[in-house]
Amino acid sequence: MNVRSRLSLLVVQILIFSLLTALLGRLFYLQIAAGPKYRDAALSIQSRDVVAPATRGLIVDS
Repeated sequence: MNVRSRLSLLVVQILIFSLLTALLGRLFYLQIAAGPKYRDAALSIQSRDVVAPATRGLIVDS
C-alpha cells in the first residue's frame, strides 16, 4: 500500500473508533447515569386511572 492509502485507512479507522466511542458513551449515560430518571418517567405513564361515569337511562318493560 502506498502512503496515501494508509493515511486514508487510518482516517477511516479513527472516524469509526470515534463514532463507536461516542455511541458507547451515550449508551452508558442512558443506562447508568440517567436510567433511574427514565425508569420513573416510564412507570408514571404506564398506567393511569380514568373514571368514566356510566350513562344510565330509564329501564322500561317492553
